[in-house]
Amino acid sequence: MRLHLPPSLRSALLASMVSFSGIYSYSHAATSADFWQIPDFGGPDFTWTGDGEGDAVGTADNWEGDAAPSRVDNKGPHLIFNGVEVTVTGNPPNTSDGGGISVTGNGSVSAGLGQWGGNVYVEKGSTLTTSFSNQIKNTEAEGHANIYVDGALNMTTPGGNLNFDHGSGAGNHYWHIGLDGMVNLSNTTTITKNSKTWNVEVVVASAMEELSVTNREMVDDALITRYFMSTGADLGASLDSLRI
Repeated sequence: MRLHLPPSLRSALLASMVSFSGIYSYSHAATSADFWQIPDFGGPDFTWTGDGEGDAVGTADNWEGDAAPSRVDNKGPHLIFNGVEVTVTGNPPNTSDGGGISVTGNGSVSAGLGQWGGNVYVEKGSTLTTSFSNQIKNTEAEGHANIYVDGALNMTTPGGNLNFDHGSGAGNHYWHIGLDGMVNLSNTTTITKNSKTWNVEVVVASAMEELSVTNREMVDDALITRYFMSTGADLGASLDSLRI
């Protein structure tokens, strides 16, 4: 899913793109086998049915098995949305520690990650609009991304701050943006990494792997769908590594 934008909007979007001039390290990922895998999650699964009255997250009838999302054995709920278009109201329990949100099947979902957010998986053709109110946490095993986006992710951060959790079990952040992926951090102006690293890999078509890309200059409007959008802040200066 490539965004086809009118020239005026495309120009405005390019003007708001993140500069990657401050990146610490950069490398090419050779093949798909080298990419980080989708989140393993590990928290209890809760699959949306929408059979209840209204779209509240706490309505048991809206979930498979008629059980509203909850934390189990200190693991956050994994909220699964397949092929649905819904705006979920209310705040779920904290999805950190193995939980999070998955959107698949060309779904379009607006749902929160809770006060402490967990993992995100957005399949190609799907869209997730989400937020968390304190920090976002990675507890994924090595080789797995905690944010994996092949569709579109619109994430609002608390007070414009992308704040990484540094509590028990918290790891570094690994974000994967697929060939058709887009991550929109439209309100984000600051990053608080709390001694964690922020590592991003971006998949581009081989024809895009040219000097302009390796220099991290966004000169091709096709790359609009592969990088972070912000309100002008240089989020790239906070990246520890970028793989293309």
